[in-house]
Amino acid sequence: MGDDDVRRSGAAGRRSLPLHPVHVSHRSVDPYPHQVAPARRWAVEQAGEAGLTDQDAAAVLELLASELITNAVRHGEGTVDVTLVRDGATLRIAVTDGGRGLPAPGAPGEGSVTGRGLLLVAALSDTWGVEHPSGGGTCVWFTVPTTTAPAPAAPTAADVRAPRTLPHRVA
Repeated sequence: MGDDDVRRSGAAGRRSLPLHPVHVSHRSVDPYPHQVAPARRWAVEQAGEAGLTDQDAAAVLELLASELITNAVRHGEGTVDVTLVRDGATLRIAVTDGGRGLPAPGAPGEGSVTGRGLLLVAALSDTWGVEHPSGGGTCVWFTVPTTTAPAPAAPTAADVRAPRTLPHRVA
């Protein structure tokens, strides 16, 4: 894969980098397991300063940041850089290490205690991806909204239409 390759989930047609960031925070983390918890707390703190007010979204951000930082510490190379960027109502959290691997969601066995991190990222984030920056390394990122949209109103009888019937094929 080339330097411009990106893996995304649900991000078709959307830019992975913000056009006009309004909040940017960066922290370098030594690649040791005991550094994951402080980096995770920092990410949540910075997200709050960037406008993340929803507690459920903050919990998701905390979990996903922890997964990516842990993966970078365990599988990457060198210092781990954590970057948080707010662009409008979206927060993008990026975790970069010096490795050249291509992280992908795994298929952990029933008794496995590892291998679910990117599955969680794919399931709980708005979008996510993997990039290989031109300066080298691997960057795994995800986005979450800064606010949670209110639940849609229940449909009324006027909103409900008859189901669309699709033609049947007879084999």
